[in-house]
Amino acid sequence: MNTAYLIGFPLLLIAALELFLGLLLLRKNPRNSPVNSTTAATAFFAALWSFSAGLMYIQFARGLDHIFFARMSWVGWFTVPAALQTILFLGDEQSAKARLVGKVLYPYWAVVLGLCLFTDLIVRRGYIPLPFRNSPGPLEMPARLIGSMMAFWLIFEIIRLRRRTRGFRRSQLGYYLSGTVVFGIGGAVIGGLIQLFTGTGIEPSLSAYFSLPWLLTIFYAITRYRLFDIRLVLSRTIAVLLLSFGVSALQFLFFRLMEPIVGGIASIFISVPIIGVLFFGTPLSGSVQRWINDLVLGDRYLYQKMLRQSANAMITILDHDELLRYVVESVRTFLGVRETSLYVRAVDGTFSKSRSGTAAGAGDALPPVIARHLASRNSPIVVDDLPSGSSAWTKDLRESVLRIGAEVVLPLVSKGQLLGVLTLGQRTEAAPYLPSDIETLQVLANHAAVSIENARLFEEAGRVRASLKESEDIFSALAETMSAAILILRSNRLLYVNKAATSFTGYSRNELLANDPWSLIHPDYRAVMMERARSLMKGEQISPQFEFKYIAKGGSEGWAITTSAVIEMKGTPALLTTMVDVTDIKKAEEDRARLQEEKEKYLRERIAEQERFTEVLDTTNEGFWICGEDVRFTYVNDAYC
Repeated sequence: MNTAYLIGFPLLLIAALELFLGLLLLRKNPRNSPVNSTTAATAFFAALWSFSAGLMYIQFARGLDHIFFARMSWVGWFTVPAALQTILFLGDEQSAKARLVGKVLYPYWAVVLGLCLFTDLIVRRGYIPLPFRNSPGPLEMPARLIGSMMAFWLIFEIIRLRRRTRGFRRSQLGYYLSGTVVFGIGGAVIGGLIQLFTGTGIEPSLSAYFSLPWLLTIFYAITRYRLFDIRLVLSRTIAVLLLSFGVSALQFLFFRLMEPIVGGIASIFISVPIIGVLFFGTPLSGSVQRWINDLVLGDRYLYQKMLRQSANAMITILDHDELLRYVVESVRTFLGVRETSLYVRAVDGTFSKSRSGTAAGAGDALPPVIARHLASRNSPIVVDDLPSGSSAWTKDLRESVLRIGAEVVLPLVSKGQLLGVLTLGQRTEAAPYLPSDIETLQVLANHAAVSIENARLFEEAGRVRASLKESEDIFSALAETMSAAILILRSNRLLYVNKAATSFTGYSRNELLANDPWSLIHPDYRAVMMERARSLMKGEQISPQFEFKYIAKGGSEGWAITTSAVIEMKGTPALLTTMVDVTDIKKAEEDRARLQEEKEKYLRERIAEQERFTEVLDTTNEGFWICGEDVRFTYVNDAYC
């Protein structure tokens, strides 16, 4: 194949990739970032440059006129102001300097391109790309000198920006800036310096090949460091392109195999259903999509899997120690962290390292400066992103984080309270912690904090339930062995009765719970008892004890003394009543009162009879006396005297 073809066709492929990048950047620019816009402009200018240079070589190989494309290839110099704007906007998205560059340099290169296309002042018709021969116009070398100076200015701004960045931002921009440096140096040297000082040798448009390292480093930074955050669009686009290529290749293969046998039309009708079944009736398309996702969106899908599994586990794990172990192991497994530690808040407010859910000694306590920082800000600490200031507080915080061997420190906060601290050491293969890592870890930490709080509350509720169960068992044992009746009443319904209540009422437990409790009270006392119950439920102060008459099963009556108090049962107030059966005592008192009354009646009758007898004796004329056992007179009448 002609050497010009070998040079031209790869440039067309590079142009297609650059065009693809530019479209992605414009499509995924939700906040209209100038960085995305200027990088897309760089990609478009580079695509037009590579396309023009590629067509120039292809036209030359075919023996056709190539001068127009040789002149059009000067559009490549537009990549310099576009890339320069990108670097300036990376430092400050409101950069006035970047906007001034656009206002000055774009019109300048537009004029240069116009002179190239419509005059012989820069590119003359004797321009031969292979082997390279050139008879430069009067303005070509000055234009190349200015372009080279701009390219070195771009490199200078890249070095300045790289020195100002640190932490993850430095890693994220590192590949992109390195690729831009290669692109800029290649353009400055091949498109500028060599032409200025030699005028022969390498054809200037070959510097378009230096856009390939820039292109590849951008795609790598996109997939590895989420540069421009267009990985989702990139993944879907690559999957569509790959599937489309696969469908086209299979269609072509089937057509070539079947066309000699069944004819062209029949082979199309046969191959299309076969390809449809192959791609949409089998897991092939899903496998391709997953493979692309793993390649481009690996960490994002890993995060989704981790968060999904963690959420499910944290909902089901209610044991505090088991939950702590799961949090530590899930972070270590999914993110490949060599050393992960969890510090749990103690009762005194300090944080001690937890090993398998058991807090270690005081020697493993979290430095107080870290705890204070997390409690005040509730945001992660990333060592690489800590300010490099020389203040004592900053220095103490950084040294404390490094002393515990952490690169990232995450707070576990629930309801505004710091419950724990998760520290992460170095990752395997010394991989950096990306913003997506920190965001995912923070979500996981928030889930863990809520789950830890729920587990703590569950354990506390378990202790409360155990205590309540013990109290209920004690109450039940006392209530069932007491001779006094115990009843719990709410809204004219009995909620509980003990065994003694069934004994002196004659009703079974189920009958008492099903019947109207007021039907047990004698009608003479029913209204009073109901009023006392209402007063107690209202919180009024009344005498706690009251004696009343009740009606037992079969209509028999009895007496009881009741003592009542208001309690809370299942969240609502109820009336706890204790009743002591005093029927026997009441009958004994009635018998005693009746005997006393009969004795008093008998004495009164005897006294009355004696008074009548005395009156009779006093009125007789005969003497009459009565002597006692001691021979003394107990009575003498007037006649005797």
